[in-house]
Parts: sequence; C-alpha cells; structure tokens
Amino acid sequence: YFDQESGLHYNRHRYYNPDIGRYLTPDPVKLAGGINGYQYVPNPTGWIDPLGLNTCPGGDGCKPQPKIHNLAEQAKVDERSPSPPTPQKTKGYLYRGDLREPDEIFEKGFESRGASTDLFLHALNNVSPPSNFVSTSTSRKEALEFASGFGFEEGFLYTLKRIPGRDVNKELGARSKHKKEVEIAIPGRIESKDILGASPVNEDGTFKGYTILNPNREYP
Repeated sequence: YFDQESGLHYNRHRYYNPDIGRYLTPDPVKLAGGINGYQYVPNPTGWIDPLGLNTCPGGDGCKPQPKIHNLAEQAKVDERSPSPPTPQKTKGYLYRGDLREPDEIFEKGFESRGASTDLFLHALNNVSPPSNFVSTSTSRKEALEFASGFGFEEGFLYTLKRIPGRDVNKELGARSKHKKEVEIAIPGRIESKDILGASPVNEDGTFKGYTILNPNREYP
C-alpha cells in the first residue's frame, strides 16, 4: 500500500521508494533475488509483477548476454525503414471479484452453482437456472466491480491463472448482453491450485492492505 506521509510504498515486507526506483533495504533472499538486492524490477515502466510470480520477461529469461569485444567488427548499417514498435507479450491472468474470505476460497476453490451448460442463460442469470460455469474476467477493472459489491461491500479481487474457459463475447457475439465484462466462463469449478492470490478491496473499489498469496497455488 501507499504511505502518503512518507511517500513510500510498502510491498509485503519492505518499503519501496518510487522516486529512485529502489527498496530501502536489501532483498532478504540475498542473491537468489538477483545481483541487485535493492531493485524492484530492471525496468519498472515496462515490467510489472504485482504478485512477484513472473519470471524475467522475454524468451531469454534475462540471461546474461555475451560481451562484444570488438564493436567495430560488429557494426553494420541497416538502410531499411525501422519497424514500428510492437507491444511485449505478457502472461495473462484471469480475475474474479468475490465477497468471500480467502481462507474459504484457498481451501475449496470456486464451484459452479449447478448443472446448466447453456452459455447464453448463464450470461443472462447464472442463478436461474443454476449455471455450471464460474464467471471470471480478463479485466481487473471489471472484476473490481464485483469485488466491491458494486460499491456497497468490502470484498476481494482474486487473481487466477489463465486456465481454459469459454469466451462469452466471442461465442455469443451480438447476443452477449454484458460485453464490457469480457467474461471467461470456466466450466465446473476453479481448483485452489489455480488461484494465485487475493487482494482486499474497499467499498469504493480501491485496494487496501496487501495481496494475500494462496499457499496452495501451483507453480507453472
């Protein structure tokens, strides 16, 4: 969370100074966290890892690059037009807003309400008939609406692995009544091992406290 008085961010067990992009104290895991124990990520503007679960971005896994001893021999002129920048592919997550406590969800996971496999009826009302799908979203913003009870209750934003599900907007097309929710409907249930963590949310949809990691989560 952000401490307005000091201007620092408290991230689990250390204070982070956003002005200099460094923690105030070294990483307690020492060299297991990298050669620089004070950094958050090498590039905080392009690499975001709120749960601390991602490896280094890119296919090389941040492996050290071989040194070029003679730059003159390696230099060359490329007269072609530069390629436009392309967005970096990042590992996607699913999100689910829920009012239930993490202790319950981390133990049992999320279960569907019933046996109906009609995706259209699920999108209209997952209670009647009881749906066999568990609702998730690719949008953290939309999931926060459910986490806060649409502005009336405190709840939790659960971050999930990108497990297989049915893309409601893609399958229903024009019949999808809630396109902005960008829902991915998961058949049957979501196992506890696929739930990464839970972030407490205030009634107004803002975060409070810190993310609670699921001790039963399964590493990739």
